Amino acid sequence: MKPKSSILHIALDLINEVYRGISDPRAWDDILKQLIRSTGANKGIISLRSPQNTEIVPSQLPLLAPRIVNIEPSYIGSYLDHYYKIDPWTPFESDMGDTPVLQFSDLLNKKDLHQTTFYQEFLFPQNIEDGFAVMLAKGLDSWVILNLLIDSSPRMPAVDIKALLLILAPHLQRSFTTAIELSLLKSANNELSTLLDRQREGICLLNRKGTILYKNATANLILMAGDELYVKNGRLHSSFTQKERKLYSLIEYASSLRERVKGQLSISRGPGKLPLQIYIVPYFHSPENSIRSQASVIVMLSDPTMNRRIDTQQIKHLFSLTPTEAKLAESLSAGLSLKEYASHQAVSFNTARWHLRNIFDKVGVNSQQELIRHLLTGPLQGESY
Repeated sequence: MKPKSSILHIALDLINEVYRGISDPRAWDDILKQLIRSTGANKGIISLRSPQNTEIVPSQLPLLAPRIVNIEPSYIGSYLDHYYKIDPWTPFESDMGDTPVLQFSDLLNKKDLHQTTFYQEFLFPQNIEDGFAVMLAKGLDSWVILNLLIDSSPRMPAVDIKALLLILAPHLQRSFTTAIELSLLKSANNELSTLLDRQREGICLLNRKGTILYKNATANLILMAGDELYVKNGRLHSSFTQKERKLYSLIEYASSLRERVKGQLSISRGPGKLPLQIYIVPYFHSPENSIRSQASVIVMLSDPTMNRRIDTQQIKHLFSLTPTEAKLAESLSAGLSLKEYASHQAVSFNTARWHLRNIFDKVGVNSQQELIRHLLTGPLQGESY
């Protein structure tokens, strides 16, 4: 056994690697490999587990995908699908309490261990004699465990693995739980971005210097059209110098306010096109939302000439419409009259009107104008054109 100072030296080298796992989920593969090299262990597994059904729990977060190092490919599937269910660690891991590290030999003596199917079918064929479990994270119905497996051959370096893991455990837990929180936050922001992409108006988040931090899909379409408003070097620009100065004057004014005062600007776009309307308001963010904490201004772009199509699949499920009713609602929102829809679909006007009345009842409106306004001003838009 190495002296304690050597264990601390190894721990310090590993801690920097451990905290890489906060920002990069892929780093946990390297962390597991580093632990194996530093402890002289032979194999390692990080997996999300459930005490209810004693199975590896699937997860949509890449961070929680099983990570397996140095286990023979022929044993990986059997471990995840079968042998885990008889893993002697399971009842102890589910009730580790304040103990972040468990050693296999502390739970079962060698004689009892050798009689288990788990040992005979999984451990013995790979020459595994002992192992350790580190609780990385624990929820109400699942937990994340890091396992290091040790074979009977001499280890290099010959460190006290349990002592080293006890030093590393709080850092492993802090890094892993923080990484989960960030992954969930990013997932929530992706869902928010999807919702913003369905808005009728273009939405941009800008910092105090006017740099664009975020644009939704509608804003991208408007700015890519280059109709007197465009993006250059990450900032908004106008072909009209006076308008650009006015725009940044409003942005600077809005970013200095602590109240919801709205600035407005109209930019002409040549003959035959209605002006582009721009609204600038202060952005009040939550201090916990680090992803958008730099933003100080919202710039909304409204293009009166932009046509929007509603998402027929969404309105069908949201209002329990039939496919025919969803198609009618989409056609009316695209500008067709009821007679034009009936002609295009080769149905009678009375049949179309009957379907329209059913839509009114399901959506909760009383007129065609109210229906169209309801559909086009909500987050149900699909493609823009």
